[in-house]
Amino acid sequence: MIRTRHRFDLGARQRGVGIMETMIGILIGLIVVVVVYNMLAVAENYKRTAIGTADAQITGLVTQFMASQDIASGGNGLSSGYNDLITCTKDEGGAATSKETTLKPIPIIITAGTGENPDSLISRQGGSPHVVWPVPFRPVDAVTDTVAAGADIQVQSPNGFMTPGKVSLPTATHPYWAVAIANNGTGHCGLIRIASAAPATARLMDDSGEVKLTQAAPKTTIGYKGVPQNAAGTGAMLVILGHDDGVGGARRVRYDIANRQLRTTNCMFADGCANAAAVPVPIAQNIVWMKAQYGIDTGAVAANGTLPGRFECWARPTDDGDCAIAGSAGWSPDSVIKAGEGGVPANLLNRIVAVRLAFVVRADEPDFRDPGLFRTSATTIDGVTGTRADQYIFNCPDNTDADCPNRIKIPAGADQSGKVMEDGWRYRVYETVIPLRNALYAGTAPQ
Repeated sequence: MIRTRHRFDLGARQRGVGIMETMIGILIGLIVVVVVYNMLAVAENYKRTAIGTADAQITGLVTQFMASQDIASGGNGLSSGYNDLITCTKDEGGAATSKETTLKPIPIIITAGTGENPDSLISRQGGSPHVVWPVPFRPVDAVTDTVAAGADIQVQSPNGFMTPGKVSLPTATHPYWAVAIANNGTGHCGLIRIASAAPATARLMDDSGEVKLTQAAPKTTIGYKGVPQNAAGTGAMLVILGHDDGVGGARRVRYDIANRQLRTTNCMFADGCANAAAVPVPIAQNIVWMKAQYGIDTGAVAANGTLPGRFECWARPTDDGDCAIAGSAGWSPDSVIKAGEGGVPANLLNRIVAVRLAFVVRADEPDFRDPGLFRTSATTIDGVTGTRADQYIFNCPDNTDADCPNRIKIPAGADQSGKVMEDGWRYRVYETVIPLRNALYAGTAPQ
């Protein structure tokens, strides 16, 4: 019998995929995977670059805004007591004060970084809710005109502490900072705190303004005499600086950079930033450099004792002779705090009318393939020679040291030690000029 094969019976015709076809398919798949991953890597690199640049821009703008706010308010609550505070040459123990502990009406103190290190600065201001001028010590309970160390202080200040509902009165948990000024030629001054205010004995705060102030730590350590007590008719004075809360009150804030972070430190203590509680708080990352310079009014003093109140030149915070003022050794912290002493003019501080500030901000991610981010002495990972040009802060269109006063070259190079602009990283510079409105007011008011 002849057997025929059905046309749907494919058993004899079925064949599998050979090793060659399998290898070709795998190869094509691998090529597709490589191409896709390469495209993803390129896209991710562009995304990170864009995000890093945007982050650097936001960081720079926020940093500039925060620092500018503090600097512009420098001297607030101090300028009105200028003539009394400028006499504060020593602490209560008779020792000379430092840049951090001085009680003179200095709005801003800039400290130059050593070598290529960033600068730091301290903004100083008060924020009394009512009285912003010095008030004299009064006889305590109409019995004695001498305030013993740590004892109650009595002043006449009708609007200094009394408000509807007494909501602004100092308390033990919400005290006021104040400066006690001996005002007797010794130069002794003390930074103290006021824990409470109440009507003086046999007087009403509402009528006469006689107020008795209770001290909290730190207290006075020497006795102060109130009411006129010498030939000059002067007596101890009290300058109210405001609440001890750091927000709208008394402030002494240091700005510095460490480990590519901009930090602020509350130095509102009798011993300044040396106090154990003065702990730096990081506020922005990828801030690699900060430089600041004083804007100085070098104009002549008018017959009525006022200054022109206009910017004349930029001074570095050093003793290099920038913007020379007769009697002053320069603009380093040690020189600035000598205002009013040893022939240094008392109006030296009023000549600081502006600050120019520069930050160098780094992006979050490096790019080691862009030759524009490398110096000529270095190459990218692809072996391309770098072309990054020198960059400056405080520069001008003339682009020369001779025509751009005190411009500063940004340190750059492959060596990460001590360098600001490292190879393979993107940076952005933010500069601003900040007028010191309180210093301008003080300088143009008769001294």
